[in-house]
Amino acid sequence: MRSRCYVIGNGLSLRSTPLDKIIGTPSVACNRIARIYPHTEWRPSHFVVATVNVRLIPWYIDIMKTIMMGIDSYVWNALKLYIPPRNNVKYIQCHQTGTVTDKPKDGWWHDDIERAITHWGGSGTAMIQVACGLGHDEIILLGFDANWKLGIKGQDLNHFDMDYGEGSGFDRPGKIKLWNYQAKLSHDWIRKMTDERGISVINATPNSGIKAYPMVDLDEILAK
Repeated sequence: MRSRCYVIGNGLSLRSTPLDKIIGTPSVACNRIARIYPHTEWRPSHFVVATVNVRLIPWYIDIMKTIMMGIDSYVWNALKLYIPPRNNVKYIQCHQTGTVTDKPKDGWWHDDIERAITHWGGSGTAMIQVACGLGHDEIILLGFDANWKLGIKGQDLNHFDMDYGEGSGFDRPGKIKLWNYQAKLSHDWIRKMTDERGISVINATPNSGIKAYPMVDLDEILAK
């Protein structure tokens, strides 16, 4: 029997995703997921922080809300300055180039996440790698919209909260083009890595722009 884990992106579709239906099943979330807590009883069992946006005060506040709940947290070791040691925090190495690359470097996929993970392509890559490294072999993606759009009048149209992307560049055309480009590259690579390991990745995000995985309705998954 496969070990299921939900990996939760922060896309616009998360507003209408019934997260309470996945309570009791392992899940991995990241970054400003705390902004959805007022709307659901669900909380992730694992949390990933591998973004330099933690330097921004609104991001830092939301990230610390989840960490302070005692949720098992995997934090890029370069962020120790911002996120101090706690019993539930595990610092890990994270391959983060800060530049655009057409492919990840050899060795960027680690089965042993205690050693390292990669953030290439975004936090979704880091979360999926953590889920796999925890031993799960059926990964269900929710909130992985990836149809990046330019913000309008300071509003973020790409996340479940219109203030989510504050300071991240959602209002810059160059960033939007880059994010769409890297989404395709990174998920094509993730599909290759997971296929080689016999890990199933299924996208249950409605109207997702990520086409690397089989698409299934969440209700179909919950019915199994």
